Amino acid sequence: MLSLLAEQVVGYYDPATKVLYVVSTDGSSTGGPPPDIVNVTITHELVHALQDQYVGLDSLEKVHGDNDRQSAAQAVIEGQAVFEQMAVMMGGGNFVMKLPGGWDRVRQAIRETQGQMPVLSAAPMLIQETLLFPYLSGAEFVMRFKEKRPGQLPYRPFPTSTTQIMHPERFLDSLDVPTRVVLPKPLGATLVYENDLGEFETRLLLFQSLQDVGAASRGAAGWAGDRYCVVNTPQGAGITWLTVWESAVDAAEFRDLMERAIEQRFGTPPGAGGRGNTRRFAAKGRTIELVAATVQGQPAVLFTNVPAGANAKLIDLGQVKLEKP
Repeated sequence: MLSLLAEQVVGYYDPATKVLYVVSTDGSSTGGPPPDIVNVTITHELVHALQDQYVGLDSLEKVHGDNDRQSAAQAVIEGQAVFEQMAVMMGGGNFVMKLPGGWDRVRQAIRETQGQMPVLSAAPMLIQETLLFPYLSGAEFVMRFKEKRPGQLPYRPFPTSTTQIMHPERFLDSLDVPTRVVLPKPLGATLVYENDLGEFETRLLLFQSLQDVGAASRGAAGWAGDRYCVVNTPQGAGITWLTVWESAVDAAEFRDLMERAIEQRFGTPPGAGGRGNTRRFAAKGRTIELVAATVQGQPAVLFTNVPAGANAKLIDLGQVKLEKP
């Protein structure tokens, strides 16, 4: 990770010290980044310095246990910096209209930078996509925000979920907030870590297994909230992950795609998990369960992966709490 970040970073603004750092350059082939790249970077980082006067970037970095919310906030911060940096480069105004190919060309250009970074290109898909998301989807969110709310700031309030970043209308038109999932203490196991994925990383999970962009997008589109916990059982490490959905149809589609993902990952034949609300798989020394459930009237799917012989019931669904912020 250090090698990956060192490959990409030309400069950064540190909100804790209020200092903007830039890699030194002399313009030679071995003396650091070219001056034009440094100039672009300074423009980008100065936007962060201005943002810090309004929202306190240091406090955003200290958010823990809410990955989805933090990813959404980061997307706004980086997206605004990318958008304003491009506006400066293009002479201001509605610069998107001046670009050959419009915003699609912007997305393509950001994607093309991956090929110029060998460490990033060799990183796992999850690392690549979560690093690109704030810049790519964040800049697009800011563009849509400025079109609909000219003269306003995109962080009063902040989006609370990657769903709102990926579908800006759910923030701009309805302020549709995700459901907060609160899991009870694990049963017969020790909690090691807990967090959430959000719609964006749920989509990545499906794509990683299925290698189908359309299916991954459809399967994650009805996401309404989630929470997972990593535990230590007497037999070894396990995980349980509860997702809640906007409709029973969304939950059913997600469960079907997760079943396919499990079959592909563990090499089990189609239908090996059985039928009914609980699908159980035994493969490669693991027990995997996929359960269709209803939690406080909301459709839900519970995924559990534990060592063979361990109790797969890691949480009591009756003790789960669903909250709206």
